[in-house]
Amino acid sequence: MKKFASLFIATLLLTSCAQVNDDSMSNSPAQATGSDNAAASAPGATMKALDLTGKWKQSNSNSDEDFMVAEIKNGVISVDWNLASEDMKAVYWIGSYEAPKGGENSYSWTSKRDKEKTESALLAAGSDTKEFTHEGDVISFEVSIQGTTKTIKMERAKG
Repeated sequence: MKKFASLFIATLLLTSCAQVNDDSMSNSPAQATGSDNAAASAPGATMKALDLTGKWKQSNSNSDEDFMVAEIKNGVISVDWNLASEDMKAVYWIGSYEAPKGGENSYSWTSKRDKEKTESALLAAGSDTKEFTHEGDVISFEVSIQGTTKTIKMERAKG
């Protein structure tokens, strides 16, 4: 069953993502970073901290039925495979979320996987950490299955 599911997900991954983003890979250690918003440097201006809590949906899937969804709340990011064509929803990632503290308009953080909640999940990532980036109202992260890596892009879910 695990082999079938992995093959199915690999096929979905190959057909649903528009492109691999090679620029998102870095040789430096991942850590939470942000860039200051230009408006924050204006005298007397204070920027509200970026709020990424809520539900997110994959925006670069070529399928209306099969895509990834995420939710950020209470210091946790959870990412699931939503495979309506197979009438299935499966855990991909459950890990830590470190909220930005300043007025950044772009932000990256390293999420630490909750092993207890993901170790028995058939389609969950096996790495201990995962790098997430928010820029231009899009959260992105890499998914690798059977030697193929794609960048998943997510936008806030509507409704």
